[in-house]
Amino acid sequence: MQAQATAPALKHYSLWLVPELGAAARLQYCIQALSIHLGSPGFTPHVTLLGQIPGDDNWILSKFDQLAEKARIVELTPGEIEYDSYYYRAITYPIQHSSALTDLYRSARQVFGLAWDSPFTPHLSLYYGTAAEHAKRQVLAGLDCSDPGRITCNTLQLVRTVGQVADWQLVRAEEL
Repeated sequence: MQAQATAPALKHYSLWLVPELGAAARLQYCIQALSIHLGSPGFTPHVTLLGQIPGDDNWILSKFDQLAEKARIVELTPGEIEYDSYYYRAITYPIQHSSALTDLYRSARQVFGLAWDSPFTPHLSLYYGTAAEHAKRQVLAGLDCSDPGRITCNTLQLVRTVGQVADWQLVRAEEL
């Protein structure tokens, strides 16, 4: 097992789309196995809709509730596994854009009053960390983390992403 790398500290809040129970369990298996073998933190399977949302707690909760009222279940289509050197995207399934996902993303940006300053690159991370690509590939080859097929996301979560991954806290969750 490799030494656990320190993650860049994040601030504020994030909005996550979380898969239904069956898909979440399969993805959690992969996340936990990679975490154990590569010495990294585990986390809930999710697709980040928005990250680094600044604001007062009451304002954030109000906006979350407003978005949750509009949000609907989203079907996701993952692509082939990708590897990256960025800590929070070290191993991911890129998620294909769909009209439902793009509409929800646009609604979220509008509700939270966030500028359209960066492209939306939806993905579902399987591993956060700094392991070398050959190590990531070697561990992944020994796991059953092949194509998960379409993923239904039926929960919207508001997560306080302050500090390290172990410090992150679920604030609120709403079934879609």
